[in-house]
Amino acid sequence: TRTTRVENLSDLLQNCDALSIHCLLSAETRRMVDAAALALLPSHAVVVNTARGPVIDEQALYEALRAGRLAAAALDVLQQEPPAGTPLFEAYLRGELPNVLITPHAAWYSQQSVSELRRKAAEEAGRILRGEPSHNPVP
Repeated sequence: TRTTRVENLSDLLQNCDALSIHCLLSAETRRMVDAAALALLPSHAVVVNTARGPVIDEQALYEALRAGRLAAAALDVLQQEPPAGTPLFEAYLRGELPNVLITPHAAWYSQQSVSELRRKAAEEAGRILRGEPSHNPVP
């Protein structure tokens, strides 16, 4: 096992074997993983996005994959949903990207996650009905 101390995102990206994205979509995170960020990843790196599609510049990701600058990508979210007409998605449908896995925004699913989702929704509804503030307000 190799441990590397990093001081910033650039250092992190240069030392990644896998970049797994888990963040909200905001003005700060939109296209956070752009062409410049992808260029810092080693060619053996894998990109995983289960957060929000627009966090990654999808065109830049497509170009990096086509050029062999990345090993693979697993995407549970895309810039445009439902997906249609984007170069990455169309190439995926044609079988031109065997190193890409796209799932229909359902990677979260398991029996355990459904039970937890129901429990948390009931707890949140109870808080609202009691006049308490929501733990997860949606702006």
